[in-house]
Amino acid sequence: MAALIKGTHPRPRVALIGEFDSKTTQNLIGLFPTYWMGNSFNEIEEVVDPKELDLVVIGKKVIEAPTWLNQVYVICFSEDINYLPAPTPRFIIHTPKSASTEAYLLPELPLNFERLREIDLADIKSIKGWRIIELLYMAPGIPGSKHQDALTPLLKGALIIDPYSKMPFATIFKRDKSELGVAWFPNSCFRIFPWVELICTDWAKTDKERFPEFGDWTKNPQWMVSDEENLSKQIDALITQKEITIRRYDQQIGNVQEGLLRISAEANQGLRRLITSQGNELVDEVGLAFSTLGFKVTKMDELIPEGLPKLEDLRIDDPEIKDWQAIVEVRGYSKSGGKTDDLARLARFARHYEIETGKNPQKRICVVNGQIELSPSQRQKPFISSPEDVNEFREQDGIVIWSLDLFQVVKNIAEKDLQQVRKTVREAKGRWPQ
Repeated sequence: MAALIKGTHPRPRVALIGEFDSKTTQNLIGLFPTYWMGNSFNEIEEVVDPKELDLVVIGKKVIEAPTWLNQVYVICFSEDINYLPAPTPRFIIHTPKSASTEAYLLPELPLNFERLREIDLADIKSIKGWRIIELLYMAPGIPGSKHQDALTPLLKGALIIDPYSKMPFATIFKRDKSELGVAWFPNSCFRIFPWVELICTDWAKTDKERFPEFGDWTKNPQWMVSDEENLSKQIDALITQKEITIRRYDQQIGNVQEGLLRISAEANQGLRRLITSQGNELVDEVGLAFSTLGFKVTKMDELIPEGLPKLEDLRIDDPEIKDWQAIVEVRGYSKSGGKTDDLARLARFARHYEIETGKNPQKRICVVNGQIELSPSQRQKPFISSPEDVNEFREQDGIVIWSLDLFQVVKNIAEKDLQQVRKTVREAKGRWPQ
């Protein structure tokens, strides 16, 4: 028989405080044998002595928390509440800030908690803006060891964790000495009723006084028939196998992700500079790109004595074509898609080349990385609004190369016939590729 308080109300005795949707309210009312409802703690205190409560379930838009929460179990779904009891005395937990990243960590949980979390987080793509639960001590001079004692159960019960602060977005823990439980879900993706039912069922395992015969007693192995018990064991075994498989794949995914992060970092400092950089970085990367295509590349800045006028950025030779050489000017712009003055500059460099070598360069090449402030898919090809200038440049054996096109060719270089690629550069007119 369920234990009673003052011979009148069966336990657990529960206060439902704050806002709940109608379906959740009906489910919670059906879950607990004794309950009181109110929009605030003050309303609850008017109808029941807090000392008689076993559990407080806090819904949305509750702000002020009374000190008597230290004497009851607490499940909270409000992000507005100023604090909740921490695992050890003289500490509280609060949510002073929000996550600024999309990343998060999922620690291992007891099986039933893990399954419910999977359901709630299945569609989550980002936790940016989620409230982070942090620990705060209320008196100065608390030793670091005491702080760690309070922090350990907070993190041990975490359902989801910020990867940088290592603090939880939701947590379930027991308090020191009293063993009273606290669960805080300040972020709205967690469904209220299933978590309340699951958490109370878990607490009922160790507190038969406050949660006597809580939950569906027919699910207790003690009162199952043998066929139910056997099938229940099969389900648990299959779920365990599923979790083992998931963890194995998670480990494999983690290993691949580490490799992806390493390669991405290398790309940002390498080939992707064709998309992101300007100035000397862009010149260096364009030079490497032409080298990858099999051209011999000369950086002209390295040959010009200090104080003499600047020439083109690069000269490239095709080692298989005798006496073929092109001059290359490389330009990067944050906003512009290219300036026609760059094409005129190449005409001046070509005249200097003729004075120096006695002949014209076989090609004038203008490589442009424009509109860097935009994502690549939003950018326009260089000089898209100046077709007449591009046509005139074409008549001067000039070609315009968009650095994004160069990136696409070089990134798939293993699939390319380098002789054919170099031939397209030699034979291009106006723009490359055509």
